[in-house]
Amino acid sequence: MFARFYSFLRVTGACSLSLPLVSTVSSAELPVVPGKSGFVCSGKPFVSPFGDSPISSAATDPEAAKTGYDAFLERLNAQVKANVYDFCPAMTIVYNSLGDELAFDSWMERAAKEGNPAAIQFVYNRKVRFLTPKTAMGAEAKECFAQMKKAAEAGYDPAVISLYLFMSQGIGTSADAEAAGKFIFSACKSGSFTPRHRWLLASGRLNSFEDRNLPEVRSEVERGNDMVMYELSRRATKAEDQLAWLRAAAEKGNAQALYELSIIFSTTNPEAGYKLLQEAVKLHNPHALFALGQLFVASPEQLSDSAKKLNIQQDIPNGLRLIKIASMTLEERACFWLGRAYFNGEFTLPKDPARAFQHFRNGMILESISSAAAAGYMMARGIGCEKDTHQGIALLVEAAARNYAHALVLLAKLQCEGVGGIKRSALEASFKLQEAAALGDKESFLYLAVLYALGGPELQRDSTRAEHYLNLAKQDLGAAEAQRRYDAMIASGTWEPTP
Repeated sequence: MFARFYSFLRVTGACSLSLPLVSTVSSAELPVVPGKSGFVCSGKPFVSPFGDSPISSAATDPEAAKTGYDAFLERLNAQVKANVYDFCPAMTIVYNSLGDELAFDSWMERAAKEGNPAAIQFVYNRKVRFLTPKTAMGAEAKECFAQMKKAAEAGYDPAVISLYLFMSQGIGTSADAEAAGKFIFSACKSGSFTPRHRWLLASGRLNSFEDRNLPEVRSEVERGNDMVMYELSRRATKAEDQLAWLRAAAEKGNAQALYELSIIFSTTNPEAGYKLLQEAVKLHNPHALFALGQLFVASPEQLSDSAKKLNIQQDIPNGLRLIKIASMTLEERACFWLGRAYFNGEFTLPKDPARAFQHFRNGMILESISSAAAAGYMMARGIGCEKDTHQGIALLVEAAARNYAHALVLLAKLQCEGVGGIKRSALEASFKLQEAAALGDKESFLYLAVLYALGGPELQRDSTRAEHYLNLAKQDLGAAEAQRRYDAMIASGTWEPTP
């Protein structure tokens, strides 16, 4: 159900890994700057006058923060002038002005109505993700096509790529691969790396690592096209070739290459990996923002052995800031992480099911299976949103069919409760939990322990099995953590999974 018509398209600016998020702004405009112990917020940390709870709808109106909106629009105009896809500075202005990572829609919508090409590209890429094959030629799809064409005609390369994909796949217009190919070829005349990279892909000239020897590909490499270099790293079949092309792309300023190099070096050379991560953050790579934010919010015992060598000081406010801005720039893992954090009330965030659902929903729009399953569970039970049992269960079933183990855990809970006409059976639930455990879900053994300790419909209490599963849970979650959670659930007389 959540696999929208658009699921197989990687539109520039949604969750594409092929378009580098390279900014031309000065360091003074960056949302974070290097500090003595990692990264710290530039200037004074923002303190929201509304607290951590959802702010009023009036406060999200651009007129309620006109100075902030003017700065936001100025930043978008600079983004268009530089012809880059980098919403991080603009989203930072929204966050600083309103203190709410979910409040960017109204400002983006207004900027799009005012004709800003970057805002148009952002808004209509987001809208198109709600389309299905049945609505791909409907009025809304045609509006998406018309608006994207307007942004592309303004010369904004990310919109050019989006329009090419619309034409290729028949979104708001009849699918015409030949016309789309001619369009993207004509866009190459601008000399910009972005359409030239896409044309190589569209024309079949960059399908394998061997294509690096083609004259057109060699020409782009010689011109310094970092996107082509990064693409070759993805096509490489040998580790040494992948590393060489990632380094070449990183040297040309490809933020995604820097981020991936930071992952590669994170265990073998943590200091080098951390420096690469910092460089990717300075270039506003959303994956790097999220990764650095995670490092900051983690307690010392949660860090890996390699991360502990960096002596990073826990800094939850700055970590949350980075993660929230990453979610605003459409980093799907950040959306899921924030959804869970708000659901449980963790990392100083309030327990807020409604905000949790909004983050899961944003992640679902980005085709995150984990977010779709979480949103489905909340919909099925009416937690933080309007109850829609049929749609919620459908989302969970599809996520489980895609081998997302935690979806089985959530379905097991619905089975225990008999939600939506599902047969109420603790025994059937135990089978789902066992399957989830076999697929690697680390919490499944804990829930199995509670299930056998409490018993339920068609399932007799069995203290021996409960102890067996608790011991397995301790191996996955740690003895103290597993015991604490087990005791709490036994005391409450039920178990409640985190979506």
